[in-house]
Amino acid sequence: MPESTLTFDSNESHNRNCYLYLRVLGEKMTPELWELLQNYSQISDFEKRSASDYNFEKRSASDYNNEFAYADLYSSLLKYLEDNVIKFIDYAKRIEQDLETNKLRIEFCKMDASDKIKILDRIKTLEDKKSLLEVNKSALHEFFYVIYANDNNNLKLTFDAFKFSVPKDQFSSLKKSMIFTPSVNKTKMPVDVGSFTGRAHSTVTRNFKPQQETSHSTIRHYPYQVQHNRPIEIRCGTQGQRHEGNPRVSPLFEQFLDSLKYKFPQHPSPIHHIYFNNLGLFRDLSHGIEGKNEKELTLALHGLEDSHDNIAVITLPADEFLMDSDRYKETKVELDYQPTLEEMFKIATHEDSLEQIKHDFYISPKIKAMLYQGSYGQYSRETEETTIRNLLTKSFNAMGIIDGSQKLSQSQKQAVWFHFIKFELTDYIIEQLKPIGFNIACKDAIDRAGVASAYYNLLKSISLNSPLTREEFDCGIHAAPVMVKGRPINHQINTLWNAVNTYINVSKTEVTHHPKQQWLIEWRDDNKPLTKPFLETCVEQITLIFHHIASNSVTTHPYFSQFVAVLKMIAGAILAALSLVSSAGNHCYTDLFKSGLSTFKEARKVEIETESDLDKRSFSIL
Repeated sequence: MPESTLTFDSNESHNRNCYLYLRVLGEKMTPELWELLQNYSQISDFEKRSASDYNFEKRSASDYNNEFAYADLYSSLLKYLEDNVIKFIDYAKRIEQDLETNKLRIEFCKMDASDKIKILDRIKTLEDKKSLLEVNKSALHEFFYVIYANDNNNLKLTFDAFKFSVPKDQFSSLKKSMIFTPSVNKTKMPVDVGSFTGRAHSTVTRNFKPQQETSHSTIRHYPYQVQHNRPIEIRCGTQGQRHEGNPRVSPLFEQFLDSLKYKFPQHPSPIHHIYFNNLGLFRDLSHGIEGKNEKELTLALHGLEDSHDNIAVITLPADEFLMDSDRYKETKVELDYQPTLEEMFKIATHEDSLEQIKHDFYISPKIKAMLYQGSYGQYSRETEETTIRNLLTKSFNAMGIIDGSQKLSQSQKQAVWFHFIKFELTDYIIEQLKPIGFNIACKDAIDRAGVASAYYNLLKSISLNSPLTREEFDCGIHAAPVMVKGRPINHQINTLWNAVNTYINVSKTEVTHHPKQQWLIEWRDDNKPLTKPFLETCVEQITLIFHHIASNSVTTHPYFSQFVAVLKMIAGAILAALSLVSSAGNHCYTDLFKSGLSTFKEARKVEIETESDLDKRSFSIL
């Protein structure tokens, strides 16, 4: 297929995404709220901006102005809110407390006439402020709610903008079609955040707050969620921060949790939100400063449950050990079923707490008491063990390991663990806690968390007989990394591919005969990592094809057999080169193979056409 001539402008896309985010936020920023922000933040001049800059409520997507620096406005607003609005909320609470305790009224009785006049003015001012606060409290909480539950549709719009700029579904080649026009913004663009220097800066900076850069929040939308009244899924990066060198949780996210309580007072479950954390928990000196940072942010996130009783923070494995991204290559069948199951069981049940931490698995005792209740409504160890064994057994069965006497490979083992973590356990937690919403986040919620979200939504939609389309699945995988870092997903797609591939091999009959699942086979083939077994299969298939051509062709041209032989040599040379390369997932070898095959084929066609009347149909199969 010829390469696409369309391009995708990453900088322009980010500026537009920021506009659409601000447009949703602006719908909640009433004039009264703006006045409150100005009055109580003790900031008289917010970067020379006025309320008119945020008057988005009557604007539509078509009102976007590509000469306005919306990304700068977004970043400065998020920083302003985080630095000042929490102070305003604390100040407002103190006003209420003063009025409730009537401290000023008690003092009033002890004062002379002149002082009484002053204190009466003070009481009136406080009462006016409290009245204003009460009137706008609902708007205030709605405003903080949409900082995260911001229905801007940016994932789909971003995907729609770049999906036609690559050859058919080959999103790994997206960077070739990206352009970066000069930006009107001074803040970082996605390509800056995703660069080596951007990653290095995020590792060493004393102030790590990705939400203030390119990782704005949005909502993941799939039709099955609406059809089956599912909790909303918010896409946002980690809410762990480094503030002046100290790990903490974003104050805006903490206020979001308070706003959930205010907005949904009648919600039947005490848990309003589930935070599935995919950052590391076990990170020692061998992981360097980046690993140390991840561990500190994870521990800060776990602390949220102590200060907010309406959230569950659950850390699940996403990288290293059983989730190592190279395990898909290990296809030798050598592992026994029962020891493999017991290993996973121990990790998931705290039977060996050190092992569990090492594998980045943590559920607090408070949340476990809600998940695994016995007959008296309290935590039951027996219920936990029974539940985990059932979920693990279902995961083995889903990956084709049904008989306990079967052996499995390392790639199958990872597929089972991946399915258990990303679907069976995740779904069980959501069904038990019944939250209003949830998010799955690693650092940027684009790679580790991206494949977790994509797989969960794929399997959940299939279980509800409303399968995702291929476009929805690809959007779920690639849109967020393009939006946040200006690139498609990284090597984490290999763990996703391994699970999908194993699932398809087991459910091939069902997938093949279900019109809405057939695309999974094509997706699996299009995204297959380039490995030695894969290339050997390609060589074998090409050889069989040419053997068929040679056996059935009417040509007796003397060079034809040489053509087949040379093609085999080219494929064999690539295979030999690939076996020496440790990173077998590099798609350049596939491109080289296809390019060599195409070039040789065309050259040979020209030569043969000038020398004889060869049956051109022999080449059509290529």
